[in-house]
Amino acid sequence: MKFNHSHQLYRLRILRSVFAAAAAALTLTTAIPAAAQTEPEVELRFDKPQVSENAETVSWPWTVTNGTEPVEEVMLRVWITPELKIVKVSAPCTLINDLALCEYGRLKPGETRTGTLVAELPADTSGTLKPNGRLNWQPESSTPDAAETS
Repeated sequence: MKFNHSHQLYRLRILRSVFAAAAAALTLTTAIPAAAQTEPEVELRFDKPQVSENAETVSWPWTVTNGTEPVEEVMLRVWITPELKIVKVSAPCTLINDLALCEYGRLKPGETRTGTLVAELPADTSGTLKPNGRLNWQPESSTPDAAETS
């Protein structure tokens, strides 16, 4: 595909606008508390996005970190606003329309999981891109001692 010089400058302006908007959004949303629970704590952090060389896609990595108590049934949903078409997500996540759904299961204290989504970046993209995430989990259930079960 060939671009004339003015089209390349336009895409570069859009790309710069997207980077500036992404940086501003990250400043506000770098650490997102996972839920309104006081204990245990699980944190979701979005890292700096990476725009492909051809400016056709953006990759957005994240990290989920468990606090000091074990948790189970950890599930993460990630999407971008304004809505972009997500074309790829890292394992163990699955793609459902424009939503990444990650089932992480059990996390020990201090344990982390990472992931990345890749979304198409249309040439007419403008404004602020913002990653969004929602974490759900349960405190780890206690297993009764064998003596208590008889």
